[in-house]
Amino acid sequence: MKRFDAACLTNNWRPNRQKDIARSFLNGSAFQWFDENYNGFGQWYTNGANNNLRDLLIAKYTTIAMKNKWQIEYRNIRQGPTEMVDAYAARFRKAISKAEMGNLLPAQMQVMDFVAGLRSELAIITNGSNPADLDKAEETAKNVENASLINKNVIAAATSPATAEVKELKAQILELKAEIKEAKYVPREDRKAPQNNGRNRKPPYRGSNRKPADKRNLECFNCRKKGHFKSECRAKLKD
Repeated sequence: MKRFDAACLTNNWRPNRQKDIARSFLNGSAFQWFDENYNGFGQWYTNGANNNLRDLLIAKYTTIAMKNKWQIEYRNIRQGPTEMVDAYAARFRKAISKAEMGNLLPAQMQVMDFVAGLRSELAIITNGSNPADLDKAEETAKNVENASLINKNVIAAATSPATAEVKELKAQILELKAEIKEAKYVPREDRKAPQNNGRNRKPPYRGSNRKPADKRNLECFNCRKKGHFKSECRAKLKD
């Protein structure tokens, strides 16, 4: 059915021709049934019409067992753990269409069923926004999903191995800087005078240990006698 709908749209077939073109796709009992009831089919499909060939085909060849199966599938439809909202919404619309529940359920009931099938982290916020119809519910769920993905990406980036390595490297650099700073500071009591390498070093003072001078040939400038200095002379000082 959907493939024929797509063919009608792609080839731009006029509505009054679509019914006759559909005949060429039928065979066996379906072809015979079409011929016998040809005048009762108004067109292939027009929304809201009661004599659509498409709807009558579905009603004719869909068994009660198939309808029950589709309704059960609709009631049990749930979003998968990794399934995106887009994919879940497409499955939900397909299920409600197959189960022929779209025209039977009020818009708010469809919203409730859609939200009930969402993952819990999406369902809570979507339900809190009170969407008016299925389109609004799908749009809200997508927005919540996008925000959740952004947060997950931020968390993943913060906890990735590369980020962890960078943080560890920064911590090591800070620790090294602290060690260098501590090594530069030496308490006053622990400071040592720089050692001289031997050049330009003055000999330490060891006191007066020179040998006494030989005075035997020394002449005193005061008395002109030998054997002592003027400062040691006992004679009267001359002017």
